[in-house]
Amino acid sequence: MTRWPVSKISRAMGSVSRRSSSLRAFSRNPVTCVTRRDIAEPNASHTLGSAALHSSCPRAVSGKPVTFVPGRESVELKALNDQSSTVKKRLPHLQRAALKKALRRNDELKVDGWRKLLGACAIALLLNPIAVAAATVQVEASGAVAAAGVQTLKDGARLSDAALAAKPLPQAYMEGAAWLRSGLLKPQERLKAGILFDLVSLRQRAQHRSQQGIAAFAERLMDMIKPMPVTGRQVALLDPRAVEVNAPENHPVADGDKLYYPARPSTIRVVGAVQHTCELPLVPLQSAAHYLANCVVAAEADRDIIYVIEPDGRVFVQGIALWNRSTPLVLAPGALVYVPLRARAIKPVDPTLNSDIAAFLATQLLPGPGAH
Repeated sequence: MTRWPVSKISRAMGSVSRRSSSLRAFSRNPVTCVTRRDIAEPNASHTLGSAALHSSCPRAVSGKPVTFVPGRESVELKALNDQSSTVKKRLPHLQRAALKKALRRNDELKVDGWRKLLGACAIALLLNPIAVAAATVQVEASGAVAAAGVQTLKDGARLSDAALAAKPLPQAYMEGAAWLRSGLLKPQERLKAGILFDLVSLRQRAQHRSQQGIAAFAERLMDMIKPMPVTGRQVALLDPRAVEVNAPENHPVADGDKLYYPARPSTIRVVGAVQHTCELPLVPLQSAAHYLANCVVAAEADRDIIYVIEPDGRVFVQGIALWNRSTPLVLAPGALVYVPLRARAIKPVDPTLNSDIAAFLATQLLPGPGAH
């Protein structure tokens, strides 16, 4: 067992007593933990208790130990603490000022946005003077009417309004009147292009197979359909008083629409798989099938059905064979009978070719002044 001298024991006890006194002083007086970064950034000083002296104070950015100033503060540390206290005192005021500034900026942005919106609306109105006035639609009337030309109607006008504004004459043929819409031009253009393409394919296929009759039929149909205009016709009731009391048929009209009222014709036409287009006088109460007896029907014609196109644009399929004969249809003046090609001949190209041709023929207008 080692014996310690009395002097060494006294010195050790004195050192412990001094350290205890210093720790008690540190606990009563907080110390300031300062790093090199704190001196560069005065607002980042930290006030800690002595118990957290060695555990909470970070090292400097350069890796050197933190400088501790226990019990007193240097001039720099005092300046830092004074600046930190000032910031803390002014913090609520600064927050309120920042909030007011943000609100003012938001109000300025709102006002600026409204100014831009109003400016854009003013420019749009200047560029489109039609929108400045009350909204209107312009409908053109032609044919057997007293008020031919463009008629200006109120927005939301319907067929009855346009028909009454056109003032059809007593000789106007109401069953053949047509409503032409600009919105239907594109679909009907595609329909016509598809029909011509199918007829070219049908002719080439028939020539390759030495089917001269089918090739000649396709050639005649192409010559007939090519010059036909795309009208944009839609089936509609256009008798002014009749459509006025018939709400389901009284459709709204759009800007650029046209109304055409032809004069009453006195003939029936037969087209399609016939040697030549037939124009026959109207026989009252005679069915469509009986008109075929006066035309030379081609050998390639379908012997079972015909397409009946009424002057108002409606299309009907009528069976004419013994096994599918349908109720006879009495034709109105100006009706069109389309004799289709037999289904077996067109099936490899397009099974719907006959119905497409009938649908396009239904868009054509009866001849007369203002038809085009």
